[in-house]
Amino acid sequence: MKTLQQCLLDYPLVLLQAIAERRGVRLASTVPQEAVDQLAAALTDPPNIAAAVAACSPAAQAALRQLIAAGGRITAPAFARAYGELRTFGPGRLARQAPWRDPINAAEELWYRGLIARGFAPLDTGLAEFVFVPSDVLPHLPLTAAEPPAFDLTPTGPPVAVQLADTLLEDACTLLSFVQQEGAWVDHRGRWRARSLAGLNERLLRPSQLASFDADRSGDPLALLLHLVERLGWLREERRQLHLQAAAVRAWLEETPAGQRRQLWAAWRDDASWDDLCRTPGLRCESTGPRQPQAVRHRLLSHLARCRPGVWYAVNDFAAAVKQVDPDFQRPDGDYRSWYVRDAVSGRSLMGFEHWERVEGALIAYVLTGPAHWLGATEVGQLPADSAAFRLTAAGAALLGLAAEEPPPSPCLIVHPDFRVLVPYGTPCLDRFRLARFAVWEASRPAFCYRITQRSLKRALEQGISTARILAFLRRASGGDLPPHVVRALTAWEK
Repeated sequence: MKTLQQCLLDYPLVLLQAIAERRGVRLASTVPQEAVDQLAAALTDPPNIAAAVAACSPAAQAALRQLIAAGGRITAPAFARAYGELRTFGPGRLARQAPWRDPINAAEELWYRGLIARGFAPLDTGLAEFVFVPSDVLPHLPLTAAEPPAFDLTPTGPPVAVQLADTLLEDACTLLSFVQQEGAWVDHRGRWRARSLAGLNERLLRPSQLASFDADRSGDPLALLLHLVERLGWLREERRQLHLQAAAVRAWLEETPAGQRRQLWAAWRDDASWDDLCRTPGLRCESTGPRQPQAVRHRLLSHLARCRPGVWYAVNDFAAAVKQVDPDFQRPDGDYRSWYVRDAVSGRSLMGFEHWERVEGALIAYVLTGPAHWLGATEVGQLPADSAAFRLTAAGAALLGLAAEEPPPSPCLIVHPDFRVLVPYGTPCLDRFRLARFAVWEASRPAFCYRITQRSLKRALEQGISTARILAFLRRASGGDLPPHVVRALTAWEK
């Protein structure tokens, strides 16, 4: 931050005289440099600073306390929202209207007392304008820092219905099995062809509406799944056909469910190319300037980590708590006038802080009930008033570094005498992937259902998988509960 003298050098003489009048300093010269030197010496004198602060209104003193708490500077838009705009005057108009004698808000009161200044400083997203206390004034302010706002979030009642969580982990396994057994093809741009996409989509726990699906714009689970699979390097293309990258896929399948979830979570959390805002349903991003989706995601997740695992909260209440403590979490410069975001249905512009709930609030709701939910960090439910609720899961607490995850017991496959094999949710992905090599998929809800057929057994045999291996796998994965009829039939089939 600049010193007061460095700031005053940029001011016209009439503004120097105005500040001198407000601070009770009689300037001995009208030469700008001499006036600056005299004024800077007087205004940085600790007793003079103390007297100026004592003469300030409670609102102006509150602004100074807020500046002290922020290290001496606040982005100009955020300061204006809280304490008022600084009107712009040319020298002539300034002299005629003399606004320093009747400031209209706390910001002008501090400005004409020479207690704050304005300037630009770099942020990760570019230059931003700040309001700051000059560096040689800040240490002498006779005020304490303002208390930070509280993250005030009250639990809500249990929802009337709860949605299935952790679906992306299961769907990732489904995609790998589909590519391995059914095959998948892409076009010249590397996008899945319609037939392959439809075949995969019908197997997912959360199928998409393919008529309106766009992998580059949609924010649904299928779009995120395809994006993460590409980011993790699980697939390779050869003559327009997709194949598994054996080493990467094997390493993921052999992980524990917690390890698999952690890899998917980290791929989303640390991805700078997946922009949650522009994927948020109901919003259309036309231009958002330089953005850092990864940093935005990290800040949101840091607030999610304040929630108690297992406790239900209303999504709207969480958004209100974030607005209270960190309203500019995705706009560090505090500027709400430079982004062009529209309502996707009406086309109405959502520019300005007054649309915070419609933009930032919608983004928060999407992250909590979308990616964080699909990746297993949150459970989501519907409240009686038709609003959404969420709670942090035990897996979510582990993903956020709050606690170690206790692995739940793995369910067993259920083999029926009619050669159907039911795979409960939570079964190790590696077991389902292996099952898909010698069985045919039939359904994904309410549990995964496969059927062992002569055709699927023939396919397995062609891949070098004997019925002896199949039987050994089924005995282990089912906990030894195999119908004798199935054992006899498989043994006889190979003979």
